[in-house]
Amino acid sequence: MDRSSLTDLADEQLAAARTAASGRSARTIGGDRALRQTLLALAAGRALDDHESPGEATLQVLVGRVRLQAGDEISEGAAGDLLTIPPRRHRLDAVEDAAALLTVARSEPPAPRRGPGPLFIAGVVCVLLGGLVAAFTGPLDLPKGSWAAAYLVLVCGASSCAIAAAQARPRTEPIGPDAIRVQAAAWALGNAAVLAGTLTGLPLVVDAGAALLIAALGLALALTRGAAPGRVRTAYRIALIALVLSVPVGVALSHLRN
Repeated sequence: MDRSSLTDLADEQLAAARTAASGRSARTIGGDRALRQTLLALAAGRALDDHESPGEATLQVLVGRVRLQAGDEISEGAAGDLLTIPPRRHRLDAVEDAAALLTVARSEPPAPRRGPGPLFIAGVVCVLLGGLVAAFTGPLDLPKGSWAAAYLVLVCGASSCAIAAAQARPRTEPIGPDAIRVQAAAWALGNAAVLAGTLTGLPLVVDAGAALLIAALGLALALTRGAAPGRVRTAYRIALIALVLSVPVGVALSHLRN
């Protein structure tokens, strides 16, 4: 837990304000997305000219006297007073050397509801496609049809949906669009190459696809650093590592079959 002396900070900012050409000084001393606290200091006779309201806010006078004016309304405050910042344009004047703590509650607009992303939609399509392949494998006697159906459902489908769902969860830092595009492209091309190489008996194509899959999974694993900590992130990391380890096994089996 951090501890700050408002008295010491006020003295420090007042000293800075007295020597500053503008006659004022400020220092943000705390806050996060929802709250910000700033210690303001003004030399006597100086002011913060008309400016917009920062939102819901209060001004706690620590030293000296100030005058808060919004239109025709004027409020004066001395050390120990708490003033409410008006929700409109206003100015602040220092009647004498003054320091005050400005506390601003910053409301954030609700995050827009997001629909399923492209990776999730592609995963659902692959699950449906895998079901169709499984349904026609027997009647049409499709070679490697059962394998293709299982791959489409489990890897292209279920894994894609799981990755998309995990990356849509709350994060401490957002994922950049470029990272999403690179990951999705590597994942899609890798799966397409594995499917094509296995069905046509071309192990080198399978190898290229496997390399792309490992790159996509490695990027997904790196992006978990910005995910909100917890059991879900841990389970997701374990699943990604398991997928990475399964890729060389699948490549080895492909070479043995061909």
